[in-house]
Order: sequence, then structure tokens, then C-alpha cells
Amino acid sequence: MPPIPFQQLEKLLPGVQENVPLKGYTSFKIGGPARYFFDARDEAALVAALKVAEEYKLPVFVLGNGSNILVSDRGFDGLVIHNGNRSIKIDGETVTVGSGMLTMALLLECAKHGLGGMEFMTKIPATVGAAVYGNAGAWGHGFGELCREVRCLQNGKVENLSASEMQFTYRGSVLHTHPGTVLSATLSLQRREPAAIMAEVKEILSKRGRVPHEPSAGCVFRNIELGSTPVEVPRILSALDITKDEYEHTTRFGKLPIGFVLEKFGLRGTKIGGAQISPLHANIIVNAEGRATADDVMQLIALVKTRVRNQLGIQLHEEIQFVGY
Repeated sequence: MPPIPFQQLEKLLPGVQENVPLKGYTSFKIGGPARYFFDARDEAALVAALKVAEEYKLPVFVLGNGSNILVSDRGFDGLVIHNGNRSIKIDGETVTVGSGMLTMALLLECAKHGLGGMEFMTKIPATVGAAVYGNAGAWGHGFGELCREVRCLQNGKVENLSASEMQFTYRGSVLHTHPGTVLSATLSLQRREPAAIMAEVKEILSKRGRVPHEPSAGCVFRNIELGSTPVEVPRILSALDITKDEYEHTTRFGKLPIGFVLEKFGLRGTKIGGAQISPLHANIIVNAEGRATADDVMQLIALVKTRVRNQLGIQLHEEIQFVGY
């Protein structure tokens, strides 16, 4: 039996639904049903739903754009809260934004007001909440660089955490070890001509042109940080059949890109069931024909991790989040 009957939950959260398939809410187009599903249109509704889940000991997952997750074929046996908190307030070079807003929409809105600094987020399909939680980014930058303060719900209380308290790391933050839900973020941006911002956006869009069109969750694995991961360079050169110069050029930003590694292993296009390592980008698994299951994807992930561990002696870590496992 569920911890709370649906009829009772409906009184506490008007509009809550039962057994909603999640595949329609994820960019992967994969995933079973949520036992309960609630659309939170603003911060007050989001906080209320989270407190109900805490009071009745319901497993809870806050869903944003669904772009960096893999939902189990069994679905999620708890309350999924769809975050629609897209409020925005601009005060000079300071922007306070709700955690449900897409970062690309935020980038374009700020550009209209002559505020730049987040151009590196171009074409990253994340909400602000997900970008804060995972310090999303590209081109050597992370969203945490922009954050002055983050408003979170932690342990039943609303807390305002400074950038230093957020402890941003490569694709991580303090919320990985001290769970909480991002409600909003206050960002510090820079004055810049809108035309210059849009010119950089267009340039980045052209550079990111190899992103596949099939449903996916984006890059699956974190790139290998050379400063914190022991690597055997001679072993890598031999396994990937590359020269020292090619290795140094590829790792010039302090990371060994997983897409490069898997491409050298000849894994592009590899299929298990309906899941495929993209022929365009080897660090992206796609739902090639719209029939992939989460289990297909998990098997491909296991294949890749085993291959890299056996041939390079490196343990890969996923960038995507697993829901319902």
C-alpha cells in the first residue's frame, strides 16, 4: 500500500495525478510511470509539494526539463514534481531566476537586457535547478561561476547558500552530498552588447553541430579530469593508438574527453536493443528508433565502463542521473 491514499493526497495537492508515464517528460523518451505526479507552477507550490512528500515519507523526485536523466522501466514509486517555477527578476547586473526556467531561455532573455557571461551554456538543455545541482557547463566553464546565492529547501527549511557554501566542483555541488532542492538562483552577469552576445551564441551553436537529433539524455559520462584521476599516459597512447602530440592536444583543457576515447575504441554506432551509441557523438547514447528501454541503455553503459576500465585502467562516472533505481 502507498504511504498515503491518492484521495488524501489530492486534497493536499489539488491537481495531483496518478500513474503518469514519464517517457513523455524526458528527452530520452524512456521511462515507466510515476505513482504520483504534480505540476508545481511556482515556488510556493514546489515547497508545498516537497513538504507533503516529507511529512508522508513519500520518495520524491523534482523533474525539470528531463534532459539529463534515465528513468527506470519500472518508473518511480513516489511523487514526481514537475518544476514550472520560471520567475525572473533583473536588477542591474544581478538576476534572480526560478529553478524551473531553461538556461537557454534565461540566456536569451538576459541578452535582450544586455547581460552576458553565460554564453557557454548555449544549447545545454537544462533547467536552472539542474544546472546548479550538477554545475552544468561547457568550454571549461560551469554554471556555478555565475551563482552569487542559491535558495534551497534543505531538511524542511528554506536556506540561502552562498557560492562558497555550494562547493561547486566539476559537474557537482554540495547538493550531491547534502541533498536539497534548488528553488531559485541569484546570478552575477556582465554588461555586454546584445549583438556581441548573440554573435557568440551563433558561433557556439556552429561548434556544437554534431549533437544527434535522436532522443537522448545528452553526454552520458563525465570527462576524465587529469588533475584528480591517476592515468597511465603510455597505456592510453597504446590503447587509443595515438601519438603524444595528439594526446597533448586533446587534453589541453585538463580533461580527457570520453567521446574521443570511445570513438578511438570504435564504439560509435554500437547497439543493444533499441539503444545506440550515437554515430555522431560517442559520449551520447540515443533512443535510435524510439523503442529503447532503460535496460538497453544500462547495458550499453556497462559495456562502455567495462571496456574503458579494462583497456585504460580508468573507472568512468556517469554525468546523467538515474531515477527509479
